[in-house]
Amino acid sequence: LRHWFKPPSRDSQIILRRQNAIRYFSRDENCDKCIAIYECLKKVKSLSKIVAKMMSSHISVHDWNTLYNTVYNLTCLLDICRSIDNSIEMIDNVLTSDFS
Repeated sequence: LRHWFKPPSRDSQIILRRQNAIRYFSRDENCDKCIAIYECLKKVKSLSKIVAKMMSSHISVHDWNTLYNTVYNLTCLLDICRSIDNSIEMIDNVLTSDFS
């Protein structure tokens, strides 16, 4: 969402896709999916910081735990996205992304 607001798009197709996603997630029957996504996202931390600590050999047990929780919650997020209607292009983009 941060990228949606900074800077906002002037492309009408992008705006319509965002409105469709907002419409989908604002329906009462999709509230549980919104909560699940929120719960996953708040547990996802910056992988670049963790990898930097790994590269410098200054990684702690807490950092390993953070890495595990981040990867676990990202996989949970993908599972949630798979359960969402494919008409939401934003979700389709997540599912078809190559994370390698």
